[in-house]
Amino acid sequence: MAALHFVTVGVALTTLAATPIVIAWLVVRADDLAGYAGDVMDRLPGQDPTPRHPPIEETAAELRRIAEALRAPVSVAAEIAELEQSERESVELERLARQLELDSEDVEIAAPSEDTLHRAALWRAELRREALWISYDEQLREACRALGVPQQLDSVVGVELELERLRVTDELAQAGLTLLV
Repeated sequence: MAALHFVTVGVALTTLAATPIVIAWLVVRADDLAGYAGDVMDRLPGQDPTPRHPPIEETAAELRRIAEALRAPVSVAAEIAELEQSERESVELERLARQLELDSEDVEIAAPSEDTLHRAALWRAELRREALWISYDEQLREACRALGVPQQLDSVVGVELELERLRVTDELAQAGLTLLV
């Protein structure tokens, strides 16, 4: 009787210890498991396989739109104008808040300098450009998945990433998808 109790307690403790590990593994592998389940569902008789990616025409149109935005010159002046407007509004809101806080009529709030605005505008323009490249790479991956073109965009950086983009664009063109960057 003691041996049965010992085994039962051992199994219960092992189950208790392993449950969080199994749950964490399932959370980490959820996308893979969903993909496997989708593959199994696609292979069932009588089932029409459902595409897991948007139509290639949409992907191509998005790639062309992003490529056009990447070719456009960076407009630091537009960024500065946008920042100046935001800063004016921010300074006015800060002044009003302090005025309410201090119950005073005359509160001075310093506006950012031209140099600060220029640096912030350059930084924002650089961030926008980087966001466009990230979107472009994601659309390239999507096109590669749709056309069965191998790609290594996730595993390279710097000059290698630029070369991989060119290689992938060339392979996509050979597969029938023409993109101009």
